[in-house]
Amino acid sequence: MTHNPYPRLVELAQQAHLPDELGYFGAPAPHRDELAKVVAANRPILDEIRECLTPECHVPLKFEKDYLKQHMAEVQELRNVARVFGMAGTLARMDEQWADSVQVGIDLLWLGCVTRRGGLNPDMLVAAAITGTGFEVLRKVRTQLDQEQRSQLLEVLTQVEAATEPLDDVLTRDRDWELAAAIGHEDEPWDFDRWLAEIEETLPTGETLDEEDRHDLRNLYKVYEETGGIVVEDVTPMLQDTEQRRVAQFRMLTIDLALRTYHRAMDEYPVELSKLAPKILAEVPLDPFTGKPFLYHWMPHDFQLASPGPTGIDSKVLGPWLQIHQGQANLCLDEADFDDD
Repeated sequence: MTHNPYPRLVELAQQAHLPDELGYFGAPAPHRDELAKVVAANRPILDEIRECLTPECHVPLKFEKDYLKQHMAEVQELRNVARVFGMAGTLARMDEQWADSVQVGIDLLWLGCVTRRGGLNPDMLVAAAITGTGFEVLRKVRTQLDQEQRSQLLEVLTQVEAATEPLDDVLTRDRDWELAAAIGHEDEPWDFDRWLAEIEETLPTGETLDEEDRHDLRNLYKVYEETGGIVVEDVTPMLQDTEQRRVAQFRMLTIDLALRTYHRAMDEYPVELSKLAPKILAEVPLDPFTGKPFLYHWMPHDFQLASPGPTGIDSKVLGPWLQIHQGQANLCLDEADFDDD
């Protein structure tokens, strides 16, 4: 039987030290010296965690009702160590250590991939947050990378997307687990508050989902309540939307890096995205929301790359996710820099 390093991954995550004043959602951004201290203290752990992020690493799922009680505590440890990785990425960016930034971002992408692999819906949600942290590290430094770093990242992005377990596989397994554990509500409409309460009931005594987890989950839910009048009867539509958003960002980052590679070679950007294949990309990835090429506005020495998002409406402007979901803005790599207000 192939060795699964997931248990060792959890052990290492439990050894990571994140000061209480830095570990909660909404904590003020630490100064550089604080970051350096935390990263230095955790560096051996982060390096060893990298060795666990293999194709064999997966959640050792058990089809037992009490399984989640222990497992959700383990998942929280992975979320915490992802925060430490994120701090390492912030420190590398502050110090303009672009190669270190790329490595941290790559580590987080793989950590998100293995956190999701073999798991249930809660694993996938935490994995999405971990992957998002890695994406933020990478998209913030993408204009600073040299050709070697771009090539490395292009290769890894393709590998991670191919290795990421399909959404339908996770949803099917989660449903099977609910039925096997006899905790499903087959004849009742899906209810967010009840679902959140059920997750919290599985946590060790005295523990709850942290504010960041609650914030992320509730924001997903509110999008469906407040935009478009969609009635949520199960969690699947939200997860599908989140998944397409993740894939779109992955693919836009891939195309962005390929465009910069093209510009370095030709001293201008291509007139159309198809020019990137096959020399730079084997094929140009499509927008998962539309199944068509991404929106591309060409200029000789600049470009704009975007997706119309879930509505498929090209609004001609860029903006935050809430506006994107309403068809009032397009999704771009720097979506997080826009203010939802």
